[in-house]
Amino acid sequence: DGLHWTTAFASNPLLHGVAYGNRHCLGVGDNGTVLISDTIADSAPVILGQPQSHTLAAGLPVTLGINAQSRLAIAYQWLKNGAIIPGATNSTLALSAVQAGDAGQYTVQVANGQAAVVSNPAWIEIAAAGPTNSPVARWQSLPTAVAGTNDLFSIAGGWSQGFYSPNSTIAVVGAGGTGFSSANAGPWTSDFAPTTNGIAGVVCGQAVLPFLGAQPTFVAVGGDGTILTASIDNWGGLTWQPQTSGTTNFLERVTFGDGLFVAVGDNGTLLTSTNSTDWVPRDPGTTQNLLGAAVGTVNSNLVAVAVGDSGTLLTSTNGSDWSGQGTGLTNDLLGVSFCAGQFVVVGVGGTILTSPDGVTWQSRASPVASDLWSVASAVGYLVAVGADGAIISSPDAVHWTAQVSGVSNTLYEVTFAAGAFWAVGDTGTILRSDDVVALRWLSFPNALLGLTAPPAHFYRLEATGPLEGVNDWLWQTTVYAPSNSPPETPMFVPDAADSAPRFWRGVQLP
Repeated sequence: DGLHWTTAFASNPLLHGVAYGNRHCLGVGDNGTVLISDTIADSAPVILGQPQSHTLAAGLPVTLGINAQSRLAIAYQWLKNGAIIPGATNSTLALSAVQAGDAGQYTVQVANGQAAVVSNPAWIEIAAAGPTNSPVARWQSLPTAVAGTNDLFSIAGGWSQGFYSPNSTIAVVGAGGTGFSSANAGPWTSDFAPTTNGIAGVVCGQAVLPFLGAQPTFVAVGGDGTILTASIDNWGGLTWQPQTSGTTNFLERVTFGDGLFVAVGDNGTLLTSTNSTDWVPRDPGTTQNLLGAAVGTVNSNLVAVAVGDSGTLLTSTNGSDWSGQGTGLTNDLLGVSFCAGQFVVVGVGGTILTSPDGVTWQSRASPVASDLWSVASAVGYLVAVGADGAIISSPDAVHWTAQVSGVSNTLYEVTFAAGAFWAVGDTGTILRSDDVVALRWLSFPNALLGLTAPPAHFYRLEATGPLEGVNDWLWQTTVYAPSNSPPETPMFVPDAADSAPRFWRGVQLP
């Protein structure tokens, strides 16, 4: 195995070289010495890649596979729960539409006529559908000719004030410099992205610009250290401009929170910026690939978290100095978000971790075994997505329910934008949940908000914080007001003078 060695032959004179061929070893050395070994028996096949477990909804396709090597011809035989599957004698096992009866443990025997080995077990689990009355239980696919069949890696939503009304913009990025957007629920349009590098991450945040202050700005990152930025024009459109990152490493993800942009990438690359154009390299204390980052506010203080390969988890309280946190995990951690006042990490094999402060972490049970790539939250919902079209949701980051996405492609990112959750993935996949909340714009002082309600009841009016590109928006109580007859009585909103777009709702009091 290259690790454990045994003396097999001691020679005099000195030997200088050895080669293998035709089931013999040949050694050569001083004084014309040539030595040949006995015939070496063929060994068992070597498994280079094991079959992987999958959790997916009924009716979706899945393929199990193994990668094995041998000098002799290899024969395969798949087994389910220890019993031979008739006719399953290839290196792959394809199930076109899984059903409940397909759930179980799968292994494959690999033989070469001399010896045989059996793979590690792989499990197929059928995800139970969550409650259908939840908006995050109903997803629709949104194919677009703009995306084609390119893999889509990231999606983000942003808001800006246009000439006549606020604009809502959604941006999607992916392989080969793919970039397109939709303004105000309009058609998808291809954006000019001045790069052919793969773009792996995009976020909308508030860049602090000279003379302008904080402005909504999209930032995208990708191959060869690519960083692109785009402001939102008066009609919600985007025009991308390249920025200097100072690195050629692949940048995997970018995030924004508490006034700080953080970009992470391969070989321990970690960059920060407050204005989206000037990026400062930071020392994370690791060379592991960093795959995700999040910034939140804990007890009125900034806390940032970055995650990556082999269980890597880093925290910072200023964005400049980073320290590792021991999780005891060796699984790759693929994504992190600041959700509903806590950090939520997802990763390989359905890994879910939560923390109130970025330091103390607790593992949570996942209803799926698929790799989870991304997690997002908004107004009382948390949603995570991953391999095999996996979508899971939670009201509290503790109790998770599998949902049916209707696709088997890997979903790489989920975000909340324009009143719904969105997910993107392989081969141009774009999914949208049902509306989670209805959008109302209040952009002038002393605004009036109409509520349909029976008379003689009291209501609490709640609103989110300003929608500034951060996908962790929480309901906040703003005012109490009585609802008198007739229904549709306007409710007075006295503190709406900041012109920030928000979500609003009325909640009946007992």
